[in-house]
Amino acid sequence: PAPSVGIAGSQIVPANARRSRRVAVDIVGFCDVLAILVGGALPALIYATYGELTVTVQTTLQSCLLTSLFAYLPMRHFGFYDVNKVHDLPVDPLRTLLALLIAFLAVLGVGLPLDFGGSYLWTWYATWLVASFGMIMAQRLVARGILSKLAERGIFDRTVAVFGHGIVAERIRDHLADKKLGIRFAGLYDDRVVRERRPYARDLA
Repeated sequence: PAPSVGIAGSQIVPANARRSRRVAVDIVGFCDVLAILVGGALPALIYATYGELTVTVQTTLQSCLLTSLFAYLPMRHFGFYDVNKVHDLPVDPLRTLLALLIAFLAVLGVGLPLDFGGSYLWTWYATWLVASFGMIMAQRLVARGILSKLAERGIFDRTVAVFGHGIVAERIRDHLADKKLGIRFAGLYDDRVVRERRPYARDLA
């Protein structure tokens, strides 16, 4: 077998201790959807308790589900659920706000807005927007900190090995030196004798 040119001091997390990147970002996505659902339920609760409007649970749920769906799609398009960004979860206020506005415009005139209009409509959506935006930002900041720490510990590690020893291999190794990426460089594997290999950094044997 080809001799290995490894990296000193690398720590490998046992396979049974590793977790799926996809599951991690799916949980974040579920929390985003939940934030929109709760944000939509808030004005419904306010109006039901203190207002003069009668809003049914079915209508509220319909509007909340549609809005969360239409918000999830642009957020996914913006790369908010990219498994390669687990170590640095996107927290983009402008794009989050844009996704919510797109969702609200998409469902405008569907569900709850059919039951009322005028100032009630704008107050409803303003409350919904502020509440959803705030909760999404808060949960993403918390999730970003947690996932970043887990990535540093190697919980989401994927192991990469490069066969052949050259300039490209060296650049890959240098790029993957950041532990936050969640990718562990297993080593350079080269079947040439040592004297034929290209000289490399001091930490390679």
